[in-house]
Amino acid sequence: MYKCYQPFNPVASRFLQQKWEFRRYSTHLHKVQFAHPVVDTRRVLTSANSQYKMKRLQVSKEKAKQITMKDNRLLASRMANIKGTVDHRNEYRRKSLNAGKRKQDLMVISEGNQAMYQRLLSRKSVYSREHWLGDWEKTERLLKHMSRYPKEQAAKQ
Repeated sequence: MYKCYQPFNPVASRFLQQKWEFRRYSTHLHKVQFAHPVVDTRRVLTSANSQYKMKRLQVSKEKAKQITMKDNRLLASRMANIKGTVDHRNEYRRKSLNAGKRKQDLMVISEGNQAMYQRLLSRKSVYSREHWLGDWEKTERLLKHMSRYPKEQAAKQ
């Protein structure tokens, strides 16, 4: 008996009535779940001056500043004293394990370059200036015959 649905009011369709009541109940639960309180229960906001002692903070900051300035001066004076007495320069030469081999290779290369330079100096040039001038004169004659207006006539006008 308890498993079947019993509506409160007499209805034509028990199935539809059950469906509607379940929907109304779900809507009610949703509204209750997301309801906001009417009374404001938040705490009262207090001013910053009452929460923090501003004068005390200012005094502590100034005191810390004075302490750091004093410490900085002491450190600077100590460093000045140390700088005058300690030799902090270390003169190190660069050490290379293959410096001799590199120097030897460089000497071989420079000797080869010198030999090549001497061979270049000992050779006679194959270019002839007279031959080039002859070729140029020949080219100018051909250009003169091919041109529509020869240079001499253009220069006279």
